[in-house]
Amino acid sequence: MRNILTRYRYPALTLLASASRTRALANITTTTNNTLTPQRTIKMTIHKTQEPAITAITELSPQDSKWVTLQQIHYVDQTGKPRLWEVAARKTRSTPTASSQGGIDAVAMCNILLHPSRPPSTILVIQYRPPLDAYTVEWPAGLIDQGETPEQAAVREFKEETGYDCVVKGVSPVQAADPGLSNTNMVMATVEVHLKEEDEDPLAGGKLPEQKTEVGEHIERVVVPMAELYERLVEYSKKERHVVAAKLFHFAMGMHFATTERYGVFGGKREGVRE
Repeated sequence: MRNILTRYRYPALTLLASASRTRALANITTTTNNTLTPQRTIKMTIHKTQEPAITAITELSPQDSKWVTLQQIHYVDQTGKPRLWEVAARKTRSTPTASSQGGIDAVAMCNILLHPSRPPSTILVIQYRPPLDAYTVEWPAGLIDQGETPEQAAVREFKEETGYDCVVKGVSPVQAADPGLSNTNMVMATVEVHLKEEDEDPLAGGKLPEQKTEVGEHIERVVVPMAELYERLVEYSKKERHVVAAKLFHFAMGMHFATTERYGVFGGKREGVRE
């Protein structure tokens, strides 16, 4: 958290507590690909022919599954007692090659859109997730392909989902995604998008660049000022059939907490402490 706010010195992030929160939620620009022709991306306000709906849920054997399998772990705990644990494991994890370390499932992109004369913003993606039967609000993310580094995957996935080219500023250590249920892991890449003065402003109704999504992907894009990120995510969490991804909300809540509770984290005077 401190790395994001201080190392890269985005002024609007350190002024979160005093930032304007008057921009209406309806002013956020959203676009998506055309659901009728998933092979082609269309820059347009989101238009759906229907809401996604689950039609059946059936049991699936590990032999027939493509992406995940179910395993039983036999282990001995700290007291020497044998125990069992059920775990969902990915089948797609990459293996080491000459050009990549492998062993990392996915990368998510903590992104900052930088414009010469406008405050920093970030681009979020909203997509239907069948396991939740809901729309999730997330940062762009994707699986790391075999032979691909996290940095390469971040640039590729960010371009595919948002249409923007990005510059990777850093990559986190490997993180556990859901350690009580799965062995899935990931890294977080911090990326910047450098806009030009003449580039259209998506916050003012300007067009977003063309996506390059895969067939079956229906991804809505939302650009939000960084100074308003926490409040916007709270609003999304109140919407019916919407869930904010944990890693995104944790970042926003940590930023909000650090800049409003006044613990002196960023050099300010800590309340109730004599100097």
